[in-house]
Amino acid sequence: MTDGEPEGSRVARPRGRLRRLLLRITTWGAGLAVLAASVEFLYETSARRGDAAHHRAPGRLVDVGGHRLHLYCTGTGAPTAVAECRGPRVDVRPVRCSEP
Repeated sequence: MTDGEPEGSRVARPRGRLRRLLLRITTWGAGLAVLAASVEFLYETSARRGDAAHHRAPGRLVDVGGHRLHLYCTGTGAPTAVAECRGPRVDVRPVRCSEP
């Protein structure tokens, strides 16, 4: 208040500097997070394509009521057993009809 400065001006300058510094840190941190997520997305996409081409599932896809189900047949004779995956468990039941 001595050199004609308004009251509180000395306190306002450090707060403004601190605020700008925190804004810069936050902006750079958010930018780096977006960059890292983008790189991870591109890597994961290319890796999945490569894995899908090299590790194909045995059997074939069959259209059942508008849904594509994976069918893998082995063995001969009766009864026919079907394994249906529903999350972490597998249901195995005898089938009463045959595939055309």
